[in-house]
Amino acid sequence: MRRTSEMDKKASLEFHFLIVFTFVVFLIMIFFGIGAKLYSAFLGGASKDTLNNFDALTENIQLMIDKQSSFEAQTMIMYLKNQHYVFGLVSPETLSDFNKDPADYPNKCKHKPCLCLYKKIKNFPAKPVKCKSFDDNVVFHGYGLGKNKIIESEQKLLGSLKFYGTEIPEQNPSLYSDYPEQAVLEYTPLVITPPTEDLAQDLYIEKFVSNTKTHVFITPFLKKEEIKQRASLLGSCPPNSDEKCIGMRRNAYISLTAKEYCYFDEATQRCLLKKGVESCVLGKRITHPCMCGLRYVEDYGKYCVQRFDNKLFVLPFNCSVIRAKCSDYCEAITATQDCDNDEAYYCRLDPCGVRSGDADRACRAVQENGRTRCEAVPVP
Repeated sequence: MRRTSEMDKKASLEFHFLIVFTFVVFLIMIFFGIGAKLYSAFLGGASKDTLNNFDALTENIQLMIDKQSSFEAQTMIMYLKNQHYVFGLVSPETLSDFNKDPADYPNKCKHKPCLCLYKKIKNFPAKPVKCKSFDDNVVFHGYGLGKNKIIESEQKLLGSLKFYGTEIPEQNPSLYSDYPEQAVLEYTPLVITPPTEDLAQDLYIEKFVSNTKTHVFITPFLKKEEIKQRASLLGSCPPNSDEKCIGMRRNAYISLTAKEYCYFDEATQRCLLKKGVESCVLGKRITHPCMCGLRYVEDYGKYCVQRFDNKLFVLPFNCSVIRAKCSDYCEAITATQDCDNDEAYYCRLDPCGVRSGDADRACRAVQENGRTRCEAVPVP
């Protein structure tokens, strides 16, 4: 009897262990299964599966578009395998910017704006792996890869190499004319490339609605301060703003005739209604609130200047100190021959129009021996 009791006890312990072990395995399966899905939904990069990451990107964009707001922004981790690319295509006609035949617009796009995933650049544009089409009013923009070339090689018979490639052009300005001037960058058609093999990248994704167009801007190249500035320029006024400004676009006129302007105050994080603000006097030091074009200015001591092409800029210096050379920008703020970060920015922007009469050269910040200078360089 005693032996039988010990056997029963042992069997009971083994059965109990089996139940606990099975339950633990079940929990682990649930955790990794659901956890991976949640991670993929929020970050897009739960695995190194390029197709899953592409699907997560298109789903996020569609969710942003579906929201009844004029501005949305988010960041997303995305992984692309080597020799995989994402192109944002607007219309068959825009393929000519890549020197490609509009007739090769992917059939999967159904002649609509679409996001397409490609394996190997030789398959662009006609042979994507997968595409997601969007409404006709969607326009895609990229940034940071302008004038770069994507080049791949493929080994042929007898060891010879054949090269394939495409150059990323500047985007036609008519496609981003809805953006306020302060938010305009050197936009390109949307192209997402793998930065390095087995490396994910953090994408900034933006939706901006204006004049019936829905603009989708994606890039991994913006800094935190630049993202913050775009939100200030393009975002809507929050509910704690002055009544007339609630839901209106930040830093923008709501009535030109009454000169009513919704100014977003960074300190209080709300929009303040400004009425009857006069235009700044061009080329004169700003001493009171005024409008430099469509921009409200309270930065006393700065200048509102107009370039030869009638574009207006708010600068910490007057263009009278920029004589006739690009190098003058390096002395505009610091009075030294080396450009600091701000002077290098104004060098590239050329708000004073130093190179206005020379279409073949432009002011650019050049680094040499640890120093940054502003020089006139040939335009590619």
